[in-house]
Amino acid sequence: MFFLRETFADEANSSQLFKADEIRTSNPSQSHVLLENIDEAQLRHSEKALYQYLIALNAFMNGDVQKANILLNQLIGNTKDTNVKLRALGTLLSVYAASNDWLSALQTVNIMNDHLDTDPSLKNNEINDNKKIF
Repeated sequence: MFFLRETFADEANSSQLFKADEIRTSNPSQSHVLLENIDEAQLRHSEKALYQYLIALNAFMNGDVQKANILLNQLIGNTKDTNVKLRALGTLLSVYAASNDWLSALQTVNIMNDHLDTDPSLKNNEINDNKKIF
């Protein structure tokens, strides 16, 4: 019985996480509520980086630029999830722009570009086309 309850909790947390991601910009306050109701310890290892990214993004969208900066830099340094890392770098770029920290913004662009060039999992033509923007 405990196992079934734990599995259901895992699925509920996952569902809330993906819903929070889906509505992160269209309904940030609801996304925040969903994130607050998620028990990070119950998330699968593969979902924790996304959760941490959404927490950092939510801090930025709610005006806590310093907290977002710290959380995003920690996440970028710790995650192996390429998708989350690139999303975090893109958001960090916005954090630096909001802070008028143009040197850090340019360094972040270079890091993103280097990451796109060297990551073998990013052989997608759409990504390679988009990196020309940077």
